Amino acid sequence: MHDGKDSLMQPVPQSGLIGDTIAELRRLIATGYWKVGDRLPTEADLASSLGIGRNTLREAVRALVHAGLLDTRHGRGTYVKSNDEIGPTLARYLRQEDLNDILETRRVLEPEAAALAAMRRDDAAVAAIAKAYQRLTVARSTAAIVEADVDFHTAIVAATGNPVLLRLYGGLADVLRSSVETLSRGHSRAIASHGKLVEAIRDGDPDAARAAARAHFDRAMSGDGEDAATEGGEHG
Repeated sequence: MHDGKDSLMQPVPQSGLIGDTIAELRRLIATGYWKVGDRLPTEADLASSLGIGRNTLREAVRALVHAGLLDTRHGRGTYVKSNDEIGPTLARYLRQEDLNDILETRRVLEPEAAALAAMRRDDAAVAAIAKAYQRLTVARSTAAIVEADVDFHTAIVAATGNPVLLRLYGGLADVLRSSVETLSRGHSRAIASHGKLVEAIRDGDPDAARAAARAHFDRAMSGDGEDAATEGGEHG
């Protein structure tokens, strides 16, 4: 079944089919034809729209799954996972690195991101940060804590309005999400330090935001007790 958007798809030339199909799918994702979270049309419909065989489409989809742009879910279809390959590529690379090195990198990036967020935040950004923080305060399971924490820091980076910084942080967030099970302990200190960060950004105080973020990572990297280990993993 075709929808009204099919006219935006371009038939794939019959030479170099797999490579050209990959290029066309990349174009459709990069231009926002399909957004992150969207499900692709059925294999039959998509192959028909592109004017290619289903085997060719499968090979192209497989390549983009490997690249981190698509996610195939058994029995549910294929979904857009990312709109560019920077985040997934960075995440694959960083999974091989030591967690302390990741934390050190974040300590360099995130205090400045927090300061920028304090200077540039608007009402929508403050609301997004506060919402993620509220989820963090009531989260109890490891999975819920991790997702709320990642969303919290992502909302702060998004408030900077810098798309490059947001892409870089996306790769770091994936690494912390995947490693958190080995570092999951209490998180009361993380909640307190995150609260100070929320206040500083809401008040438009870049110095206080920078200091709160830096203190948070200093505790995490110093191994200051049980909660510090949590801050480095669950709440980095």
